[in-house]
Amino acid sequence: MSKSTSALSLISSSDVRVADAELELLKQTAVNGFQQMRRLRHEEALRGLLVGMALHRIKASLPTGHFGKWTKANLEGIGERYVNYLMRLALVFIDKGKVSKPELLALPGDQTELAIDGMEGAQRRFAEKAVKFVGDLSLHELLIKHNIKSVGVKTELTARNQGDEGEPATAPTPEELYHQSRDEIGLLIERGETLFLKENRLQYLAGHPEEVAGVVKGLRDLADKVEHAAKPLLKSAK
Repeated sequence: MSKSTSALSLISSSDVRVADAELELLKQTAVNGFQQMRRLRHEEALRGLLVGMALHRIKASLPTGHFGKWTKANLEGIGERYVNYLMRLALVFIDKGKVSKPELLALPGDQTELAIDGMEGAQRRFAEKAVKFVGDLSLHELLIKHNIKSVGVKTELTARNQGDEGEPATAPTPEELYHQSRDEIGLLIERGETLFLKENRLQYLAGHPEEVAGVVKGLRDLADKVEHAAKPLLKSAK
């Protein structure tokens, strides 16, 4: 019996059924849990936006060339690509939210959440705009919506910027397409390195040498095709 069948049989068993009184409590647990999940993803999106804003101000405050060193030393495990994601999200928010300089500067440097109650003036306007910008989306969904994070090569490169509040969608700009393409290709290379080197997935094909040879041949063929496709671009750059 497969693991999936075993799991399905276990969770469908009459042994896991509960009495009516317990069932109501279980239902409430599910509802409360779902609501908590929504709050957490909303908070993550807001925090991600605030981090992106903070990163821009840190970069502007450090000497040229020091920001990259600072992120590597202090944001271990985050990665340059994700740092760029958050910073680009902050730029999109400032643009689409029409954030003014007084609003931008109203939040203190140690602000880690947007508790609108008690806020006034520019600080409150900033918080209200941020909450509206995030809406019900998670951080992951925000990055995809604004063409910052890839959702697949074909989907990402043909994506359209969806306007807010029923505004018509617009085609991505060359700069957006550049970032999308660069990030997608970078992620693909990182994934390949993880599969073949860090996780060494080929070891699990040890009993099938013909398949190992097929993988190697496929990668070589792909590399040849990529090199062929890149030749005109490299010539034009000279």
